[in-house]
Amino acid sequence: MAGGLARKERWAWAALGVMAGLWAIGVGWLAIQRHLAFKTSGDLGIFVQAMWTTAHGRPFYVSVWGAGSNFLGHHFVPLLAVFAPVYRLWPDARLLLVIQVALLALAVVPLYVFARPRLGPWGGLLVAAAYLLYPALAYIAFADFHEITLTVPLLMAAGAALLNKRLRAATIWLVLAMLLKEEVVLIAMGFGLYAMFFLGRRRYGVALVMLSALWGLLLVLVIMPALAGGVGYSFFSRYTTLGNTLPEMLHTLLLRPATIYHLVITPQKLLYTLQLLVPLAFLPLVGFPAILLALPTYAYSMLSDYAFQTSIIYQYTAPLIPFLMLATVVGLQRIRRRQNRAFHWAAIALAATTLISARLLSPLPGGQAYNADTFRVTQ
Repeated sequence: MAGGLARKERWAWAALGVMAGLWAIGVGWLAIQRHLAFKTSGDLGIFVQAMWTTAHGRPFYVSVWGAGSNFLGHHFVPLLAVFAPVYRLWPDARLLLVIQVALLALAVVPLYVFARPRLGPWGGLLVAAAYLLYPALAYIAFADFHEITLTVPLLMAAGAALLNKRLRAATIWLVLAMLLKEEVVLIAMGFGLYAMFFLGRRRYGVALVMLSALWGLLLVLVIMPALAGGVGYSFFSRYTTLGNTLPEMLHTLLLRPATIYHLVITPQKLLYTLQLLVPLAFLPLVGFPAILLALPTYAYSMLSDYAFQTSIIYQYTAPLIPFLMLATVVGLQRIRRRQNRAFHWAAIALAATTLISARLLSPLPGGQAYNADTFRVTQ
C-alpha cells in the first residue's frame, strides 16, 4: 500500500515537472520570438539598461529620465541585482525574458505543495494545470519584462506559508517580494491583518502591519524621491480621482463612498473581475477567507484611474494570481470536506472553465487571442 502511494506521488511529481517544463519551453520560445519580431516595447529597454549598468558597477543607472537618474527611484527593485552576474556573462534582453518565464513556471511548485495534502496528487495537478493555462498568466509572460511579474513565485510561497501558519517562512518570502516592487508593502499589510483576524496571531499581525506601513511611507516619501533626484513618487498620478495627496486620498476613501462606487463599478472593471474569476469557476470565492489575501492588490487596481491596471493583458495582474490560485485550493478543499461527490463536480467545473477560458481568452496557440504575426520573425 505504502509502495503504491509512493509510486503515485512520484508519477504526480513527474507529471508536474513535465507540465511546467513544457509550458516554460513553449512560452519562453514564444516570448523570445516576440522580441525578435520587434514586438517588445521601451519598458524592456529600460530594464536592459538598468541590468547592464548594474552588471558594470553603476547600480540601476538609467538615462531615460535624465542624467544621474536611478531606476530605484522609479520602482524599488534592489533584488534584481542578483541577476547582474549572469547578465554580465550574457548581456542580452532575451536573458531577462527567459528568467521571467522560468520563475513563472517555478511558481507551480509551491502551489502544488500547498494543494497536494488538501486535494490529493491529482487534485494538485488539476490546480497546477489551471494555473499554467490561466489566460492572465500567459499575458504577463508576454508583457515584455517587469519586476512585478517576478513576485509571482515569491508571493505564491509566502501565501502558502501563511495559510499553513508557517509565519517565519511567510515573512522571508514576503520580504524578498518587497525587494522587487514597492507596492508589495500593501500585500504585506494584508498578511498582517489576516494573521490578526484569522490565525489568532495578533502580535505578529500588528507588528507586520505597522512595520510594512512605516517602510512603505519611508520608501515612497523619502527614499525613492531621493534616488529620483528629488522628484516625488510619480505613480500617485494614477489615483487623481481619489486626490492629489495621500491625505486627500484617505479622505475620499473614508468619507466619499459615492466617488468610490462610480470609480469601481464600471463595465471595464466588472469585465476584469469576471476574467479573473470565471477561468477558476469562481472557486476562489468559496475559499474565503484565503481570497482576502488578494484584496490589497485588487483594491489598488480597482481604485486606479489607469485603465491598464484593470486589464488581464498587462503585468499588473501578476500579484493577484498567486492568491487566486491558493484560494481556489482552499475552496476545493472546503467542498471536498463537505461532500466528496460535490468535490468531483467542482473539479470537473474547474477543468471545464480552465479549458474554455484558455480557448476564448488565451494568447497562447489554440486560444482565440493568439496572433501568429506577433511571433513571426521576418528578414
